[in-house]
Amino acid sequence: MILIEEYITQTKEARQSHIKLDEPCLERGGNSENFRGLLAHVLDTNIPKGQKIHLCHACHNAACSNINHLYWGTSKENTQDRLANGGRTFWEKLVDKYGYEGACAINAQGKDGNKFGSGNKGKLKSKEHKDNIAASITKMYEDKKITNTYVVPAGRRRALDYDIIITKVKQLGFKAAAVELNLSVTALRGRYYNAVSKEM
Repeated sequence: MILIEEYITQTKEARQSHIKLDEPCLERGGNSENFRGLLAHVLDTNIPKGQKIHLCHACHNAACSNINHLYWGTSKENTQDRLANGGRTFWEKLVDKYGYEGACAINAQGKDGNKFGSGNKGKLKSKEHKDNIAASITKMYEDKKITNTYVVPAGRRRALDYDIIITKVKQLGFKAAAVELNLSVTALRGRYYNAVSKEM
């Protein structure tokens, strides 16, 4: 048996080598989920979990259950196939349903009405929740005082010392310095320009 995680690294052509589109589509009912086990058996792979690996239809007929029309593909490949065969994007469906202005309003607000991350605003928090937040912030600033760096709750260290930032960027360049300081290049650029402006 080939692990699906290894199998999916093959080229799309290799993963479609068993396809026989000269055979007719077979529509037996159900949906793609019903044929995942059968495809895994025929291709000697395990059944993929989650949504990263899809059962795709080379015939572009979602109702087809002919095993010689099915193959394992990535989410991106499945989307590209769907769009190439007249499928609609999420945005296009939203505009069709609500009109352009309505779609823009929904897009700006978020599906659940949570505008710009304000979903917890006004919600009551338990005393334990508040204490955890306070302890996390206190620890972050205590670390900052001791090491001139702080650890955000996720545990990722971020350099705050402007002298270190300027020195590292000048020595290594932005990309290598970002790796060493465990920052994104964008975050490092922002801090670097802040540091340089404070030196002036």
